[in-house]
Amino acid sequence: MSSLWPIYYRIYEKFIRNDVIFHQIFKDHGLLGGVSSLLSIGSGEGKLEIQLAKELGIKLGYIDLSEFASRIFNAQAEANDVEHLIIERHYDTLQTFESQYQYDLVISIHSWYRIGNDRILLQKALDLVRPGGKLFISVSSRDDELRKELSQYTQDLIAGEDFSEWASSGGFEHECFTHTLPIPITDFFCEGSLTGEAKDLIGFLNKKSWDELPDEFKMKAQQILCSRQPQGSVSRVDACILFSK
Repeated sequence: MSSLWPIYYRIYEKFIRNDVIFHQIFKDHGLLGGVSSLLSIGSGEGKLEIQLAKELGIKLGYIDLSEFASRIFNAQAEANDVEHLIIERHYDTLQTFESQYQYDLVISIHSWYRIGNDRILLQKALDLVRPGGKLFISVSSRDDELRKELSQYTQDLIAGEDFSEWASSGGFEHECFTHTLPIPITDFFCEGSLTGEAKDLIGFLNKKSWDELPDEFKMKAQQILCSRQPQGSVSRVDACILFSK
């Protein structure tokens, strides 16, 4: 899977983590008011985190096991003159993370899949939140078209609604809501053929490169996307789970 990281970050913002949308969600739900520190679990290249640090002057911590992503994060932090605001960097997983700090806002955007329904790690994430702070987790929804139609590993990934139900059953109070991002079909098709980005996305959803996928599955994926052309878009649906400390 690590060999797919460069592909992942090429398609990340367009198809998976749209930072403009998440920035708006944070504003709409009052997550940025009075925030002076933010920890990102599975930060990736950190575009949103760096933007927030630059806008708000907040202190940052981040966790990401990808050296590829961390190099980009650090370079972008330096280029945007916010490197001095980074108080913690952890080049591994939440499991091995130890901190002397608590944060006003802890976020995990499309990175909780590796953790799943783990009570100990959910509590660990909550322990990193200051009293009065928030933990925000977003993963794909049960209703996400890409998840349902284009991945052979749907059963291996938690859906936000399932995670919400599990958390509720364990006594973790929270709110859960969804948001939909229509992706123009032109991002998937160009002159009747799949775009390179669409092929990268389909490959990544199936833990392989496009060239490694069976021809039968490639044909099926192309037919599914072709059938969406009349409606003009493919809907990405994320579920957001918000815990208050």
